[in-house]
Amino acid sequence: MGSNDENSRTRYYILALSTVCLTLTCANSLILNFTIICMDDVEEGLRQSPYSPNHTVDDPNMHWLDSPSRKNLLFSAVAFGTLLGTAPLMQIMQRYGTRISFTAYGLLSAIATLLLPVSVDFGGFWAVAAIRTLQGAAIAINYPLLGSISEAWSPLDQSSFYISILSCHLQFAAMVAMPVSGGLCDTSFGWRSVYYLMGTVSLVFFLIYAKYYTNKPAMHRKVSAKELTHIQSGKEINEGRQPVPYKAILTTPVILGFLSASIGGNGGFQMFFQYGPTYMNKAMGMEVASTGWATAFPYLLSFIVKSIAGPLSDKTTFIGETAKIILFTSLSQGIMTTCIIALAMTTSLSTAQLCYTMAIAASGLNIIGIIRCAQLVARQHVHFLMAVVTLINCILVLFIPVFVAFMAPDNTVEQWSRIFYVVAGVVILSNIYFLFTADSRPAEWTRADWGNPSSSMPKVSTIDGPPMPNLSSRDSVLWSDTKDAFPGFGHSPSASSSPADNQRLQNVLAFRNEKVL
Repeated sequence: MGSNDENSRTRYYILALSTVCLTLTCANSLILNFTIICMDDVEEGLRQSPYSPNHTVDDPNMHWLDSPSRKNLLFSAVAFGTLLGTAPLMQIMQRYGTRISFTAYGLLSAIATLLLPVSVDFGGFWAVAAIRTLQGAAIAINYPLLGSISEAWSPLDQSSFYISILSCHLQFAAMVAMPVSGGLCDTSFGWRSVYYLMGTVSLVFFLIYAKYYTNKPAMHRKVSAKELTHIQSGKEINEGRQPVPYKAILTTPVILGFLSASIGGNGGFQMFFQYGPTYMNKAMGMEVASTGWATAFPYLLSFIVKSIAGPLSDKTTFIGETAKIILFTSLSQGIMTTCIIALAMTTSLSTAQLCYTMAIAASGLNIIGIIRCAQLVARQHVHFLMAVVTLINCILVLFIPVFVAFMAPDNTVEQWSRIFYVVAGVVILSNIYFLFTADSRPAEWTRADWGNPSSSMPKVSTIDGPPMPNLSSRDSVLWSDTKDAFPGFGHSPSASSSPADNQRLQNVLAFRNEKVL
């Protein structure tokens, strides 16, 4: 064990590692959105084939690269895979916990990414569609992890910062996938190297994650008693798992408002996320290499916005939490809607780039508004809400390619203008209800004794309260021994602890190091 200063940073290492892994799974699913516009060697092979160039795009014998409908199906395959990955997710996480579940999903993403170039060259359209489905299944866990990781590892006074950084994986994914794809596509390595690079990096980081992450801070070798106190301060500590009150959650007005706002906010973001490169390249005429950096830069700004807004929200005390939620949601969705309407009205590349950048940057504030609301209201059940948001995203990702193919079959500026007007209307309408129902107070169904106060529900205590009685889990042994070693535990160990007390703490830490894998 190192010093307290050293061991008070473990939660930040967990935050950084988790964010990197989330970024990689998301980026792996995004690569095709860019590399599909630079698969010239595959299309060159098509030109040398016996098929007539007069065949229509609806010809079933035509290569999928020349068929907009088949390319849109590949975009939708990710959402279909996410649906498949979401179906068993709650049971998997309940049984195996965050560490094993995320490692398995991450390795699936890495392997699928490594296999995609092979499927393009030798497998045909349906092989590529199968690989895309696996990539989609792998990202099904991402949104629920925002809740489970932040709930386990974030102190209450840093929760906005923690979840804002974790959610940056969406921006980081675009910042990684688009420049890397754009840069390698124009080199002798070609588009295939993007998949081999990202797949290999993903394998390495998920093996590190499997070794370093633990589901509970109390079980981590590097977490000191001081840091554990900070992380658990003010939280309820439960023995066992509480059942999720599905009906109560989905009939709570603030939750319905949250889900409504999620449709509009995620719909606008997913439109840019999936079709940003296509719009800038096909409709606005931007060069391929420039498109990579131009469509990645807004996500960098969004990350900066989140990095500032998260800590600012945590430290701002002169307005209430509910007011902050409404403020950040209004700024995020208001600015994004204004920029979307401006995109619908412009034919200028520079104006389009400015509006595109501002819209994505403003979307970064949404995590401090809508998602923060879900975190504060749902508490230990927030992972279920994030799973529902994942389902919403799946439906959106399935619908958007069909919508775009219908509204902009030729990718003209005029066709995209109609798309932007529709998206702006959806964002406005879906956010109105949330602004009237937003709240920051924990819901009644977050109480450990909710719904059955006379039964043998898990006994709870806060870290600032009395010792936790009659617990047999490894966490409880560690808690009890540390509590006994330091009578003031719950704030900080006494500087005047006797040598015997200090030895007892060392025994506790030795127990944890010996028992925790």
